[in-house]
Amino acid sequence: MFSTISLFVTFFGSCLTMPELTSAPKVDGIFILGRNETSKKMVIVKNDHTMLYCNISGYPEPTVTWFKNGKVLTSQKDAVKPSQKAKLSRQWWIYRASSTDDGNYTCAATNAFGSDSRWSLIEVGQKPTVMILTPQRTYLEGDNATVVCNASGHPPLTVEWFSSKLGQVKIVDLISQDKGRIYSVVTCSSQASCQSELHVTNIVYTDLDTFVCQARSHFATARGEFKVQIKFPPKRLSEDSVAVVYWWDGNLPALRCTVQSHERAQLTWHTPISHRDGIKMVCQEKTGFQETILTSHCLVTLDDREDLGINISQISGDYLCYAENSLGKILVQQYHVQQAYLPLAVEFEVIGFGDDDVTLSYHVLQQDNNPPASLLHIKSKDIQYKKEYNLMQDVSTHKHGMVTLPGVKKGLEYNVSMSALNLAGSGPWTHKLIFYGMSVASTSSSSVQTSATTPTSRPARERLNVFTSASAFNLSVTNMGVTESGKENRKVTIGVNTKVNTAVTWPQSAFNLMNMLPFLLLITL
Repeated sequence: MFSTISLFVTFFGSCLTMPELTSAPKVDGIFILGRNETSKKMVIVKNDHTMLYCNISGYPEPTVTWFKNGKVLTSQKDAVKPSQKAKLSRQWWIYRASSTDDGNYTCAATNAFGSDSRWSLIEVGQKPTVMILTPQRTYLEGDNATVVCNASGHPPLTVEWFSSKLGQVKIVDLISQDKGRIYSVVTCSSQASCQSELHVTNIVYTDLDTFVCQARSHFATARGEFKVQIKFPPKRLSEDSVAVVYWWDGNLPALRCTVQSHERAQLTWHTPISHRDGIKMVCQEKTGFQETILTSHCLVTLDDREDLGINISQISGDYLCYAENSLGKILVQQYHVQQAYLPLAVEFEVIGFGDDDVTLSYHVLQQDNNPPASLLHIKSKDIQYKKEYNLMQDVSTHKHGMVTLPGVKKGLEYNVSMSALNLAGSGPWTHKLIFYGMSVASTSSSSVQTSATTPTSRPARERLNVFTSASAFNLSVTNMGVTESGKENRKVTIGVNTKVNTAVTWPQSAFNLMNMLPFLLLITL
């Protein structure tokens, strides 16, 4: 059924009429302001002002009536204030809620096409309150502590303990970790009153914490805190009390000592440089985010006066950090400070060729009481085209392994160099000259010395052997030194390979020798 309302619109002198859809009222439910859900039972807070409202649809605008326990609410004496306007009549206020406002509230809507209603049981509850009954005190390690918390409120409460230090972790979740050393017991005399006891047995210094007693109902939460204060001697926070620290030129040792103590501990250092001129240790103490944690940061420095003649090797030795308070003294940290040296040479050799690469095996020589090599630096350069490759590779924990060098082409000669690196820097270079299918001896040098009278030369090559698996000849090239003009003087020897397979005939061997003649001319130039 439709009713019509005439709307007079000036539009080319015409008059339009539009129909309005009518419907019976529909009540979706009773809500409390600030909450987005409805329920057959809802709790409001004692002494608070609370607005009840219901969602209603329907046309024409329904008439809304509120009931409490079946009785129409019409006056302020019923503790409910009705609104005067139609839409606002969907809202009803309860002022200064008390137990007398408990009841079954109904929102009813009526128009000419029907009626609808919804009800909800409203209960006036009391916000939870928490009171810690145990007075604050300071404990010693090994003591037992019991903290009592009283909680009250309505409706029924849930009482729990939390560890503030651990980011509000429930104590009940820590029982398995602490093997039952920390636990809680809750006793409720009624649904509105509970007492909870937190037990901490055989206290240790890590129990230094703020414990939180929380009482929670489904609409409010209350908390109370208890700080467990503990007296204890200095405690070492690092797992390893002994450590090795290396130093080298340009990088002097930096040391750290960290302790925890209930009162500020006194930190002292015993060092081998206490009475040596020109060498000193500068320290700065800082407290952590917890006031009980103290750290001493120290740096060994040298006097910048040149007339002192400082022997920096005297930096090495044992550095001891002690911490002391009223309950005891401990050795916190011991550092063995040692000078670091460059790594020793790397030994390597060719073990195989690929289509365009070569595989090398390496062995890093290790020096006692020196930081191990951690990186391998490999360089290669072909003699003809001067193309260079650089590789960095982690050193195996066994100090030996394999590395593949790319870009190696058949018929080209390469100068390959390898060096190991540790904390102090790069060690001496080992050089090798390789040719596809050939092996060469190596030399080690930390640098190439040059002067106006001594021309620069490639690293010395003691011997170069050229061979094939089917050749009856071998070719030897020996480096005889450097001429005055700077050209290398080489001695070339061709010999008979007596270990050749007997299946290789002399004509085949002669053919192989002819194939080697171009290379012979190349290396003798």
